[in-house]
Amino acid sequence: MAGYRSAFIQGGKSVARALPLSALLQASGQRLFLPFYHLVSDAPEPHLRHLYPVRTVRQFREDIRYFKAHFQPLRIQDLQKLVRSGKLPSRPAFLLSFDDGFRACAEVVAPILKAEGLTALFFLNPAFLDNRALFFRCKASLLIEQVRRDGHAEQAAREWLAAQGRAGESISELLLSISYGRQHLLDELAALLKVSFREFLDRQKPYLSVDQVRQLQAQGFQLGAHSMDHPLYAELPLEEQLRQTRDSLAVLREQFGTAGRYFAFPFTDHGVPAAFFKRLQGALDLSFGGAGLKRDVVPQHLQRIPMEMGPLSAREIVQGELLYHLARKPFGKNQIRRA
Repeated sequence: MAGYRSAFIQGGKSVARALPLSALLQASGQRLFLPFYHLVSDAPEPHLRHLYPVRTVRQFREDIRYFKAHFQPLRIQDLQKLVRSGKLPSRPAFLLSFDDGFRACAEVVAPILKAEGLTALFFLNPAFLDNRALFFRCKASLLIEQVRRDGHAEQAAREWLAAQGRAGESISELLLSISYGRQHLLDELAALLKVSFREFLDRQKPYLSVDQVRQLQAQGFQLGAHSMDHPLYAELPLEEQLRQTRDSLAVLREQFGTAGRYFAFPFTDHGVPAAFFKRLQGALDLSFGGAGLKRDVVPQHLQRIPMEMGPLSAREIVQGELLYHLARKPFGKNQIRRA
């Protein structure tokens, strides 16, 4: 579904740019906007280079200018009150969030937000804090980087993957198709290609340290959980979905004293059953997906807008989301239902 939305927004950017925001807001009735990112960097490192386009500092500053010009900034406490009341903001409003807990959130993002007088919510994976472990998709990106630089490594990787029953696609597609449940294949291939994930973590330190997280808290930023180690929930049994969620929230509470119980699904919430939310009733204050401008059957579960869409501006992304919402509205496609 996200692919359709992205293609629509990419294809309709000139229309979205030309239409007045006020007309789109009025027609859609939308007044709550929850943009999210992973990090901001002018030179994305190899562990991210093959996963998604990263916003540059210039792009991010332009995004901020757009949001501040057209929307009222919210704090997470404001958002929570709105959800409890069942009301929309009195005028269009926004709250930023960032997933995965990358170090650039403290070193690049936070100073920009502080200078602009804005807050944000940072969703963390406890397994990655202090660079203790590396997200399996980041492992895939590092291996893609290695095989692209070294023809011998590519041949070795292709032969090894073929022996695992994986052949016929580009090496990038093959590596990125390896799931959370089979991430041991990435570790085994890394050993074959003499790529050390541990050495990369120790040298580059891509994730936030515990001290940096505490500094973010001291600056007024809020924390949320993002599962323990970033699986795709639709591939997990319900009990493991619940464990990942409860454990990640518990770590934040124990290590950082978080009072708010905020959770963002890693990857997507697509396929997560109603039973998940029923079992966690009373254990979550707010939870978040990334499906754009949609409403969920679960009132305290909110959808965010992905902002990492290459060269598209915030205006093109947000107004494209509004157009997409309006195109689907007559067919009742903006309501998420759960089995």
